Amino acid sequence: MASLRISAGARISPRGRVNSPAQSIANTLPASTAPPPAQAIAATPVPPAVSNVQPGLSKLLLNLLEGQDVDEDLADLPPELGTFISGLQAGQLGRVEEARTIAAALAEGSALRLSLEAFLKRLDARRNAGSTPVRGLQTQDEPSFSGEFFAERDEVLGYCTNAGRSSAVFVKPLAIVRAGQVMFLSDDDAQRIFPDTGDLMAFPGPGRPRQPSRGEIGVWQVAEHDTEKRTRFHLASEKRPVFEARMVPFPSTDHDSVREYVKEAASRTGRPLLP
Repeated sequence: MASLRISAGARISPRGRVNSPAQSIANTLPASTAPPPAQAIAATPVPPAVSNVQPGLSKLLLNLLEGQDVDEDLADLPPELGTFISGLQAGQLGRVEEARTIAAALAEGSALRLSLEAFLKRLDARRNAGSTPVRGLQTQDEPSFSGEFFAERDEVLGYCTNAGRSSAVFVKPLAIVRAGQVMFLSDDDAQRIFPDTGDLMAFPGPGRPRQPSRGEIGVWQVAEHDTEKRTRFHLASEKRPVFEARMVPFPSTDHDSVREYVKEAASRTGRPLLP
């Protein structure tokens, strides 16, 4: 005969089924207090990782690729990295000597200097590929002016040759400036455009443009006047200044290096532009 073994705490239902203690408790609870069925809990989405990209980096890279000035974009970078990026842009724009100067300003043997020097070597190799070597000194002709001069829209780049008396202040034309392009004048073209001497005159008096000093260089608008004298054109506007632009191989935030470089460059080239 089969034996029936009942564990402690179990009870027999009226119909002979053996119920566990948990089942017994559940059967005695009212329907409203029965435990709810298990429900699947949706996993909380993991937030994306916080980006560590430095602010302004995207703008810096775009300006570097497009050949735009990146000086303002280097303010938040370490000085060495800013110098490295300045060298990259100088090389990319074809200013090879400036790029080499920038590379030399980096620490000897540093990773940034070695990378920049390797970049410049690759640039040289690409530019020299397929080109025929040329020996000797090479010169590049400056653009020369030809054609007609239009006083209402063209300007003149010149320098003052004589300012001994207010009634005799003369400016020698060097080039015609048209739409921002500087085209140099020969002496023959200057005399053809500004007869008979090829010079310009600066009139004194109220309402006239300021008369330049001897050796002063600038850009002016000019106009023709009725006269029987040999100089028939005069300055008709205030001077637009002319500046020499030089590449400084340091970011503007590296104040000490910029100051020392400017002082050294000024001591090497401290000479008057024109007699």
